[in-house]
Amino acid sequence: MVKITLIIDDKLDTDKDELFSEHGLSMYVEFNGSTILYDTGMSGRFLSNAEYLGLDIGSSDFMFISHGHYDHIGGVDSFLSSFGIVPVYLSYNIAGNYFYSSRTSVKKDIGVDNDIFIKHADRFRFLSDSIWLTDNIASVKCDIIDYPRPKGNRYLSIANSSGEGPDKFSHELSLAIKDEDGLIIISACSHCGVLNIIESCKKFTGVNNVKAFVGGTHFIDGADHNNAEIYDFLNTFVARYPDVKLYTGHCTGDEARRIFKEWEDKMSVDYFYVGKQIVL
Repeated sequence: MVKITLIIDDKLDTDKDELFSEHGLSMYVEFNGSTILYDTGMSGRFLSNAEYLGLDIGSSDFMFISHGHYDHIGGVDSFLSSFGIVPVYLSYNIAGNYFYSSRTSVKKDIGVDNDIFIKHADRFRFLSDSIWLTDNIASVKCDIIDYPRPKGNRYLSIANSSGEGPDKFSHELSLAIKDEDGLIIISACSHCGVLNIIESCKKFTGVNNVKAFVGGTHFIDGADHNNAEIYDFLNTFVARYPDVKLYTGHCTGDEARRIFKEWEDKMSVDYFYVGKQIVL
């Protein structure tokens, strides 16, 4: 059994005024005695939420960072300064790089202060490719590009000493959990595309049966957004994975959620909010 608790998300359960919501994502994953802190939101607020929810995140087996954007890694310094043991797995393509968004008229830095990699150097475990972290939990780097990536990526860039260019998301990783009857895939924003990530996880793990996909789709709201990509995705998802449960939130915009709801008679879909528990 896999149990996932949403510590931080963009949506708040209105019945729980004691919890914080922010643009970001953090989850606590429990599976077969292993516990994982998955992303940290954009600030240290996830620490208060975790305490309120009764989650012993300081005893996690490890932290897993999905990619280098601030709304997923922004709380890392707060956590590492508070808890002195838990190691952090992340892509080696995060440290030393800078990440930007040009979605608005003002170019925005959406990375993290690289000084944290010096300050907490002994805590980071940098990954260069897909790898098994435990016997049944894998970190998967997307290496399949059979399907379109989200159009919202066009606003995003990456820079380093060699210059700046479009972000190809070589720094994005997903978790694939091999349960006794299939895979549970956790992918925070799915910049590489949900369909590509599913196929990459199947390929690396050798498990073809996917039970659930938990994560954002990066179908963002905006005046220039084209809903055609959402419908194209849904047609393919339902045709190829009719039995896969989709749990989504964070960077899945309100328009995408509205369209997903139209398809609830064709697929199993549910939505994130702070404090939500997913049991699979």
